[in-house]
Amino acid sequence: ATLRTRSQRRAHHHPQEEHHHPRTSPKVLALRHRFSRARSKMMTARAWLLVVLLRGARGFAPLCGGPPTHGALRGGVRPVVARRVAPPSRSLVAMNSVKTVSQTMRAFEAAYPRPIVTVWRGPISDMLQVTHLSLVDKRFKYDPVFGYGYMYIFNMLLDKYPVDGEKDALIDATITALDMTPSVLRNDEADVKAWLDGKTEDDILAAPDTPDAGRINKAFADIKANDAYLHTRSGNVGVLTMMDAVRSAASVVTGTLFSVL
Repeated sequence: ATLRTRSQRRAHHHPQEEHHHPRTSPKVLALRHRFSRARSKMMTARAWLLVVLLRGARGFAPLCGGPPTHGALRGGVRPVVARRVAPPSRSLVAMNSVKTVSQTMRAFEAAYPRPIVTVWRGPISDMLQVTHLSLVDKRFKYDPVFGYGYMYIFNMLLDKYPVDGEKDALIDATITALDMTPSVLRNDEADVKAWLDGKTEDDILAAPDTPDAGRINKAFADIKANDAYLHTRSGNVGVLTMMDAVRSAASVVTGTLFSVL
């Protein structure tokens, strides 16, 4: 009624407008309607894109689709009607549950909030990142050889750390950040050292063939039987230092023990 009254007023004050502006043809009205629908679709798509960018695309799906009807609101966006969203697939959940390098570094900083001497900061960070990438690999399997090698690397790395009493705290913080237990790795280090006591080179080379002789023999036997065994920095250093403990030559280490395993 208000529009009609305004139109009548314009016609009353400006009677010439009716002569110069004839009635809109049906073809023009149809084109306007099509343009309005296309504009509504575009604005709806832009609105959903903004929502996805703000909320994150993981596990998110639009709740409403399709073009708006003739009764769409001004602005071209139809009221959203919620519907059930399918849960993410198992593969997506598994991919999203893998811990990232940055999460490991933040966990280390939380476990050891004190400053680190600059010279040691880089090697510790490198060892954390390399070990993290090994642990998140689905082929990785922990064994005492890995634990022994990990402890050997950090004991050697922090042997001359200038702050008294911080060496063990630093090592424990790195182990905790990698979701391992410090007592387990320290016990495995002690077990390997005790196992090496009195051993000869031939004893170590024969260890994979006698899995019932102890945990270390069993670890070597599992490595030998695993065709998909993942070589890690800590595991390989563990093997090398065990051979070095019995005064084995470098050629024997690389040419004999690894071929036996």
